[in-house]
Amino acid sequence: MTKHKVLFMSAPFGAGHIRAAQAVMALLEQQPNIETRLVNIFDFVYPQFNKYILKMYIKILEIFPQAYGSMYGWGNSSKFALKVRQLINSFFATKLHYFIKEINPDIIVCTHATPAGLIAALVKQKKIKQTTIAIVTDFVVHRWWVYPELHYYFVANNQMKEYLMKFNIPAEAVQITGIPVYSHFIEPVNKHDIAAKYQLSLDHKTVLIMGGGAGVLPMADIFNVCNEMNFPMQIIVVTGHNKAVLKKLKSLDYKCNNQNVILGFVNNIHELMSISDLIISKPGGLTSSEALVKYLPMIIYRPIPGQEIGNTEYLVNKNIAIKVNDLKELKSVLNDLFINNPNLLLEMKNNAQFYSQPEAAKNITDFILNILNKGKIA
Repeated sequence: MTKHKVLFMSAPFGAGHIRAAQAVMALLEQQPNIETRLVNIFDFVYPQFNKYILKMYIKILEIFPQAYGSMYGWGNSSKFALKVRQLINSFFATKLHYFIKEINPDIIVCTHATPAGLIAALVKQKKIKQTTIAIVTDFVVHRWWVYPELHYYFVANNQMKEYLMKFNIPAEAVQITGIPVYSHFIEPVNKHDIAAKYQLSLDHKTVLIMGGGAGVLPMADIFNVCNEMNFPMQIIVVTGHNKAVLKKLKSLDYKCNNQNVILGFVNNIHELMSISDLIISKPGGLTSSEALVKYLPMIIYRPIPGQEIGNTEYLVNKNIAIKVNDLKELKSVLNDLFINNPNLLLEMKNNAQFYSQPEAAKNITDFILNILNKGKIA
């Protein structure tokens, strides 16, 4: 049996880009004639600087997020930035070309704008003929995602489609599917067993606090605010790979009266979301999509300028999330949602369900399989 090869390309700037690729890969790999592979674009382009680029990115977000926002805005609007982008893509695409030639995939799927640009450059140079796909992992599209050379785009909403069409992306090339999440987020779970595992009660309100894989939220401060509320609540905190924050939170837990569950990196976010009533988090595209699939209202704490602001505006406008800028405002919103206006929490939950797109990964997978089965390789 001849196997079709699907190559996924991403970048390590936030775990969401990787998770989106893996969600689709997991479904494709259920087919006996499909072979998938996921690569980090920086392993080819800047291999010696890979870990330093990621560390620098995280430090900028922690210390000077406004700088990131400025770069994001500059890249989205400056004609000079687009020329710089074109030069970078053309220069580094050559390194990537040899790898693609060796692997010889049938389809190339990009879940980050950087590999999308390099692949588009290779298409423009007529060095590759494979079908090329972009999966945008936010609720907004940055200009550096936009390449008419790519064959298909998968996006979260109609506004993103209209934006792409303004830059000569054909309407038929853009599919509104949502952001792909792992299938276990849409599978039923036993909430009683999960709650019992963590010694939690389903009769009490539960708040899940997540700061992304790097733990970039002021989690200790948020944890303290939640524990200072004048009503009982259960608190689950996931600190990701940030061991220092994990240690600090565990030391604070001894002073708390609430039932708290403090975790580091975990693989069962879908279970934790299932037993939570509210999530306090950054508005990453994947985390937000996972929360939507779990019908989980969000409090977004001080989003970083850039795609986080775009995602926040989308979620707030749909009345799925509330943005807070400081700890005092956080305390007020928690009082409103759990004490003063619980109907608002229910309304947000219903809106999350309405705007969720649980079949995104399946629909993207079916689209790819249809291309392969029909032999419609570009």
